[in-house]
Amino acid sequence: ASLTEHVGRCLAVAVPNPGVEAPAGALFATGGADKMLKIWDAELRRVVVNFDQCGSPVWAVAPSPFPGQFVVGAGDGSVRVFQVNLVTDQKNPNPPGEPQPRTGNQIRDIRGHEGPVYAVAADAKAIYSGGEDGKVIVWNWGGGKVREWTDAKSDIWSLTLSPDGKWLAAASRDGKARVYSTDRGILFWELPFVPPAGSVIVPFEQRRKGVGLTGTYFPNKTLAGDPFFTRLDSNFDTTFSGSPTEGMEPNNWSVRWEGFIEAPVTGPYSFVTKSDDGIRLWINGLPLVDAWVDRGATEDPPARVMYLKEGQRVPIKIEYYQGTGGAELHLSWFYPGQVKQPVPSLFLYPKGTKSK
Repeated sequence: ASLTEHVGRCLAVAVPNPGVEAPAGALFATGGADKMLKIWDAELRRVVVNFDQCGSPVWAVAPSPFPGQFVVGAGDGSVRVFQVNLVTDQKNPNPPGEPQPRTGNQIRDIRGHEGPVYAVAADAKAIYSGGEDGKVIVWNWGGGKVREWTDAKSDIWSLTLSPDGKWLAAASRDGKARVYSTDRGILFWELPFVPPAGSVIVPFEQRRKGVGLTGTYFPNKTLAGDPFFTRLDSNFDTTFSGSPTEGMEPNNWSVRWEGFIEAPVTGPYSFVTKSDDGIRLWINGLPLVDAWVDRGATEDPPARVMYLKEGQRVPIKIEYYQGTGGAELHLSWFYPGQVKQPVPSLFLYPKGTKSK
């Protein structure tokens, strides 16, 4: 059947998830360029409630896990939640063939996007929205912002949640599909995969031959001035005791390690650091850890996941400083088939290593 209640284009449709109790009866919702959200009686295919609060095109509609609710993304940059209820206090029920009357109201008007909202999704934990500003924003059901992801280089046009709610897929006009871990709050996967600039896939016979990274040491906490000395370091799961070298004070020094890290398998990689005191980490120029503070031994969880191919070698840079007291540094990773472990030196190559 063709349903033509909207004036102009119908831009979105949503059907409640199977199994969600529907006290307002079987419904579905549509949104249009006419700035209307329309709620339909699914059995009789008749509009039973019209919402006009959006005041701009309704670009996206998603079912809520809560009965009778729909989430909307609108052209004015808003994310809205509407509630539909069955009218139960009628003295005279509607005749057969006529839909039972419903009523409804807007219960949330959430603002945060800079431009139209083109995609929405929802589960019991959160509301997710994406729009022209390239942002994917996570909201709690009270309307508060939990986090936002800004990886996309253009509009977000589609969002889809996995059935268990642990993964959110976002499609962008920049040609990328990105998968986020909703539990960890990080970008987990980006497709299609393009090897990062500055990386190479080394021949098989040249793999697993690393010896460590080039360390440049400074007699201060800020990596300032002329280096005190430079050497090759291979152990990045260590506790320092005393001075790094003869003639250097045991406290208030810093070091910058540079070189390349090689991927043993294809898949998503997470990097974890633990340090006393400050540490910063970059992989292929992307900042993953920034904890440049005096502190005791503290672990820094991964800020994002990187997708690497087997044999791919990308730049790595670690900056570390020791203030006073204890001194330790640990660099670990985990990837498909491997639980968290210290990064072995055979996957680390010093600055200036030739890859071919």
